[in-house]
Amino acid sequence: MNGSSDNEQQALFMDDLKRNLGTLIQTFHVELQTQEDFHRLLTIRDKFYFLVLNSVMKALGNTQAMRVKKSKDELTFKTYMDGYRYLIDFYLKRIFEKVSEQVRQRCPEQFRYLSKYDEVGFFYHPDK
Repeated sequence: MNGSSDNEQQALFMDDLKRNLGTLIQTFHVELQTQEDFHRLLTIRDKFYFLVLNSVMKALGNTQAMRVKKSKDELTFKTYMDGYRYLIDFYLKRIFEKVSEQVRQRCPEQFRYLSKYDEVGFFYHPDK
């Protein structure tokens, strides 16, 4: 990415993620034969969400500004990272709502789609 600052690079990354995730969702087609296939698809959604979240957090922690913050005050660094994690989690979940919406729309009638399936992390959470 060709951002002139860390903030610009992060904004470019999020824009790229939104744009490409939307394209992937629109062209994505899976034949769901069984209930297990359906649940596996939602598990993949959850795993991809956590992969993106952890990748963004790792990249953020490795920015020059955050490395300087960490070297000066570990507690302040942790507080900043917790705040950023909350914001990133919030916006990523909004992006992944579109994934859940597409899965819900493409869910075969024989598989009952429950509203709790919309929650990212329902089928997979790395802490479970």
